Amino acid sequence: MVSLLFVLFLELLLKATTERTTEFIFHGFKGNQSQVQLQGDSTIKPNGLLRLTDRNSNVAGTAFFHKPVSLLNKSNDFTVRSFSTSFVFIIIPSSSNNGGFGFTFTLSPTPNRTDAESAQYLGLLNERNDGDPSNHVFAVEFDTVQGFKDSTNRIGNHIGLDFNSLSSDVQEPVAYYNDDGKKEEFQLASGEPIQVSVDYDGPTKTLNLTVYPTRLGFRPTSPLISRQVPKLSDIVKDEMFVGFTAATGRDRSSAHYLMGWSFSSGGANPIAATLNLSELPPPPPNTAKKRGYNGKVVALIVALSTCISIMLVLLLIFMIYRKRMQQEEILEDWEIDHPHRFRYRDLYTATDGFKESRIVGTGGFGTVYRGGSISSSSPDQIAVKKITPNSMQGVREFVAEIESLGRLRHKNLVNLQGCGNSSTASDVYAFGVLLLEMVSGRKPTDSGSFFLADWVMELQASGEILGAVDPRLGSSYEEGEARLALAVGLLCCHPKMGSRPQMRMVIRYLSRDEDVPEIDQNWGYSDSSISDLGSKFGGYVSSDRASSSHTCSSSLTRISSASFISGR
Repeated sequence: MVSLLFVLFLELLLKATTERTTEFIFHGFKGNQSQVQLQGDSTIKPNGLLRLTDRNSNVAGTAFFHKPVSLLNKSNDFTVRSFSTSFVFIIIPSSSNNGGFGFTFTLSPTPNRTDAESAQYLGLLNERNDGDPSNHVFAVEFDTVQGFKDSTNRIGNHIGLDFNSLSSDVQEPVAYYNDDGKKEEFQLASGEPIQVSVDYDGPTKTLNLTVYPTRLGFRPTSPLISRQVPKLSDIVKDEMFVGFTAATGRDRSSAHYLMGWSFSSGGANPIAATLNLSELPPPPPNTAKKRGYNGKVVALIVALSTCISIMLVLLLIFMIYRKRMQQEEILEDWEIDHPHRFRYRDLYTATDGFKESRIVGTGGFGTVYRGGSISSSSPDQIAVKKITPNSMQGVREFVAEIESLGRLRHKNLVNLQGCGNSSTASDVYAFGVLLLEMVSGRKPTDSGSFFLADWVMELQASGEILGAVDPRLGSSYEEGEARLALAVGLLCCHPKMGSRPQMRMVIRYLSRDEDVPEIDQNWGYSDSSISDLGSKFGGYVSSDRASSSHTCSSSLTRISSASFISGR
């Protein structure tokens, strides 16, 4: 009988031991100092906030419930018993882009972590024991620096499950699921209160973790992490301490606060008591500095700004230089023999910048503007012809025109004031144009894009010189005579005056007393000459042309109000 009673007593004692439960709730920690064991930088503030670390560099702090918790179910193969916890925390970084390193909720065989290190070890482990199976620690880490053992210390924002090591077996970016089932990410180090629920179901070995800003006002129905964690059975001892660890680094630091905490273990389905947010102590002021740029970004911005500024200055200098060059004297090749010139800026001023209201008339290759006085010594009005832009062929025609104007004197024609004296070369040029007109039956120019001498030269270069013959002649002409006339005409229209033949030589060419010199493609002469003026007669449109940019004639002419002639 006594033996039976003793056996019953032992069974009741074992049952009472295995069913031991632990439950507590802290709405703030003021008045509960005796129930929380603090170490390192941790302290309880007068208003009830539990500060794990301040924002000093390389510090660590821990806070554990003062009594161990029974987490092994001895009546069921020593499996881990179910437990549940809920807490509200705040992380305030030094600045909005320079916080670290984070904190953990931890199951530990001891209530102190005396050998733990700061920075990436989060006040939980150290470099020597990280990964050691004898640690018997399980932690849920809330990490604000990405990359364990990564010297770059990149900004992070994730939650991980750690087993004897701070290399997480499971890791997720911080987020919650909204009513539509979509993930909404948010920042741990935001300075706002954040609530966490961790629930472990012993029979299924499943851990569920939910994290969300308290401003939502409700707990999301779907957890962020829901995983089976069989490893927990190898870590948990019969009695474990539950609590928190936190740390800062050398160049990254945050203040880590707990506002409230509840915990429950043992029983069939332990659920941590709900925290009443209105009863929690007020959150600490968010004194994080406004978002700025780190040194590398600032240096890059300064370098780019400097480069852009230099480029803008160079561009401005170039534009000023270009504008001045447009108004400076640009001596064209055809002007070498014409020393009397006028400055572009003077002509620009005299015509009010070549305004449309100053236009007198427009010819085949240029526009004539009425101008005021060119100088105080010459009060007469002037007329300025400006060659049409991109009209390369017009330069030669224009030179011939001013050469002719230099010789003319008539009461109804304006007198040429600028640019040679005329010469016999202009007569030769005119005769050459006349020959081409006679054979082709076409005018020297009929628009700004057609010029007779260039057209004939192009036909000659393609071996189709007879294509320039007036089609109205039909076959009633002698080919040799036509070729000779066209060849002499082109020679007389040479763009360089010194290369045009004298009229006595022209007569000898036409009389066939002399062979016509062969002109190469650069308007030079080859060593040989041609007697048969057939397809061998060479030539090419001159590349020795004036530029098309703001080419203005230097042919200033004195005019009276009644002496304007359209196009002249």
